[in-house]
Amino acid sequence: MPRYVVSPIATAECVSLNAAVTIVATDSLETALWHARHNSCVFGAGILDRTTGEIDVGYGFGIPCPSISI
Repeated sequence: MPRYVVSPIATAECVSLNAAVTIVATDSLETALWHARHNSCVFGAGILDRTTGEIDVGYGFGIPCPSISI
């Protein structure tokens, strides 16, 4: 099984991915990053590292999305 799975970010809080949808699954982090950055998902896309279980929603693996006050 591929190490990295790119899926849509599930909610505006950016704390989880919609695992029911796979944009791409790959062993290449570079490929995963490209697909996470170039998508049309409502909240963007993130990467699950299947080896560590951590997700990257654009700030690095295991780093949560900062809260934004408006």
